[in-house]
Order: sequence, then C-alpha cells, then structure tokens
Amino acid sequence: MTANRRRFIKGVGAAVTAGLAGCSSNGGGDGGSDGSSDGGSDGSSDGGSDGDTTGSATNEQIEFHFVASTPAESTQEALTGAVEAWGEQLDGYDVEPRMEFVGVTAASPTLNQYLGTGNPPHLVMGNAELAQFYQSVEDTSDFLDENFDLPSADYGGPVGDKSTVIPDHFVVQARYYRKDLFDEAGIEPADTWSGQVANAEALRETIPDSMEPELIQANPSNTTTYLQNHQWFHTLGVDYIERTGEAMDDVRVSLGDEEERANCSDILNHLNEMYQYSVETVNYGFTDMISTYLEDQVAVTNYPGRLIDNAVDQAPDKLDVTGVTKFPMPEGFDGKYLAGHNPQMLTVPQTEQSDLAFDFLEFYFGSDYYFDRLLGAGPNSTPVTQELLNDERLQSHETWDNPVGQEYTDLLNEFWDNDNYYIAQYGRTDPASVYWSTLVNGSNVIGPTMHANATTGRTSVDEAIDGAIEHLEEDLPGIASEYV
Repeated sequence: MTANRRRFIKGVGAAVTAGLAGCSSNGGGDGGSDGSSDGGSDGSSDGGSDGDTTGSATNEQIEFHFVASTPAESTQEALTGAVEAWGEQLDGYDVEPRMEFVGVTAASPTLNQYLGTGNPPHLVMGNAELAQFYQSVEDTSDFLDENFDLPSADYGGPVGDKSTVIPDHFVVQARYYRKDLFDEAGIEPADTWSGQVANAEALRETIPDSMEPELIQANPSNTTTYLQNHQWFHTLGVDYIERTGEAMDDVRVSLGDEEERANCSDILNHLNEMYQYSVETVNYGFTDMISTYLEDQVAVTNYPGRLIDNAVDQAPDKLDVTGVTKFPMPEGFDGKYLAGHNPQMLTVPQTEQSDLAFDFLEFYFGSDYYFDRLLGAGPNSTPVTQELLNDERLQSHETWDNPVGQEYTDLLNEFWDNDNYYIAQYGRTDPASVYWSTLVNGSNVIGPTMHANATTGRTSVDEAIDGAIEHLEEDLPGIASEYV
C-alpha cells in the first residue's frame, strides 16, 4: 500500500507519474453508446478474487481482478495499462492484472455471478444498475469527498447516506442553436418555456422552408431520446416511484400522487406544444439527433457534447455559427438544475483488498491513462473535476479548442461555479429504488413511451400518464423480486 495516497484534485500534474508519458489511448467515448458490444463475457470463471496470496520474502502477490463493461478497445488498453503502471509503483505488492471486459450491459450480471460464488472482483465499471448491489459494495462517500469537487452535494447512492458508485465521467446535455438564424429572427436563447415557444414561432417566419425550428425527441423505443429531455422531468422534481422503507422492495408507485402527476402533466403539455415546431422524430436514434442539426434540418437541438465531436469531423462550418445554452424552465423556477447524468460508474465490491481498489482509483484518475481517455472521447465525456475540465491539455484539443467547444466549456464552468445544478445517476439525486433505471429507462421503456405518446399527441397527456402508472404497478413487484 502506498503510504501517501494521492489526492488528484489538489494537483493533477503532480499525480501523473513520469512513466506514463508514453501512454496513447485515443478513444473511449462510452457515454452515448448504442449498446453494441464487440464481444463481452458471460461472467463465468473458474476462480475469483478471493484475496488468497502466495507471499514472498518482500512483496505480497495479488491478482487484481477488474471487470469493466466497455467495448472500446482504446478504453480497454487504457485501463489495462493503468493497472499495470499502478502495480509497478505499488509498495509491498506484486500485482498481476486480471482484466475482464464485458458488454455494455453485462457488468451487473457478471458481478452478481461472482457474488454468488463468494469471489467478487476488486473493481467493477458499469452502468446505473450496479447500484442494486449496495449491500455488497464499499461506501464511496469518503473517496468522493476527498477527491472530487462534485457539481452537487446531492450526488450519492441509492439508500440513505451511503454512496455506492464513483463517476468515471459525466454526460452533460445542452441546447445547440444557430446563432446566425437567431440573429436573422431578432431573438436570443430563451430562459423560459413561453420564450421557447415565442422563439420557435419567430424562427418559423424566417428560416428556410426546408427547416424546422427545433428537434424534440419522441422515440418510444429508444431510451436515448428520453434522456435528452430528462432535464425537465427531474429538474422539476417529477418522480415515478418512492422508497417507503429500508428494504429493497419497500417502494410504491408515486407518479399518481397529485403533485407528481401535475408536474409531469405540465412538462408533457409543453413538449406536445413544442413538437408542433419539430421534425418528426418517432424513429430517431442518437445519430439522427446530431445529423438533423448538422445537415440544416433544424435550428435548435438538444444533445450532449458528442455533437461537437461530430461537427469537428463532419461539419466544421457549423462551429462558427453554433451557440450553446441551457434548457429553458417554467417562469419562476429557482431550484437546482439537472445538467446531465453519469452513464458509466465504478463500484468497489467488499473484499479483503478493498483499500487497494481505492488506491488504484486515486492513481487512475490522476494519470495520463485517464486523461488520454478524455482526449479521445471528446466533449461527450465531461471530466469529473473542474480542474481537469480547464486543463490546458484538454482545452487545446481540437474538439474543445473551437468556438462551440469553448461555449460548452463556459456553460460547464457556470454550472460548477454557481453550484446550482447536479449530475445524477440517470437523472436522480436520491433514487427511490436501485432498479429505477430498469423500470423507467430500461427494457420496459416506461418513461420514453409515456413521453413519446404525449409529445406526439398519439394519446392525451392523461392517457400517457395513466399508461405509465399501470405499467409501473404491474412491473414493480417483478423487478423487486428479481433484485431482493
């Protein structure tokens, strides 16, 4: 164990060891993945990380088992290189990396299998479903407090005050708009819903007939579309299920409560009104949401930083005419603003070497391996600290060092400086249930279906909400029994 554990937030450069300078990881944009995998793992193994060692006279031997759900080869190389470099400088241990890369949705079932054998890995990288294992993983609260300047104190775990995950990066949504078209229409980005409607009406009078004012996503089978509009739902406090006790299955459907339903109804009515100014997006995936803007089909779209990456490669002319702004809110809003979510997170299972896993994470986040991953991923992967965001090496990269990248950086710094926003696990600061993502954003796509039906007018707002409540009440017992 290293005697002086790193605190990378206090000095990123000091935490980067000289031996890492040759690291070359040019990718790893896992946030925004379409769910494809280049060959995962079923989690089976003939041996786990049970902590047994065969000590020598000087160093203790350890096989460091790291399960990571990432199909990106560059990310796999970066993680492997980081474990190897960390092991070489670790006092008192000889580390043999055991890297197990699985598909983007396979981390949770893989961990579940290992927990069943009593041999959990030392570290797991996966999605929000890892929160279900809160009873079998370490509390990460101290690590977060000591190492991260998180954008909000509300970021935490699924039960009580225990935090169970560590963000690898953030995906922060923004509104991208055509400055030249806004100037021609004589308008500025709107702060309120009524201003958003007024702007859409003004744009319709001045933009070419081949364009629509906005892109409002409404694909009921694609959770990505729902995530682009979850700012409104969660910033305004819409809840679907509520925890009623300490047990995993102590939850109830709360969307039918008067206040929750009213808030949800307000948002869906607004989305329905705005959809009258949108291209038809029922069959849109995440690539369509970017290309529609870059190909001059809409004047405004909502998306994370991946749009900037694509503009650099595919439509550099848009970099000089695109502005970046926040989502508008109802008149009088003064709460905390949801800026984005954490698509990929790390959790530390309870083992005899848990301290080693935390030591590795301190090394990793302060190393070139992590930093080069950020460079390769571009603005779609926002760094976990403001210091890293403003690091000259990042800001000089072509995906950040352009007019849109700089406006996006300014928006992120505004969020951090004002401390009036939060980053959450798929849109929640205090999940009522560790299986919230499965119910609302997962295979049952309850949230996207409700959102799409009401937005497009396929059903009335009340019918859309009633359908979501019905599905939640039907599915909640089965989901609970699966995870309890």
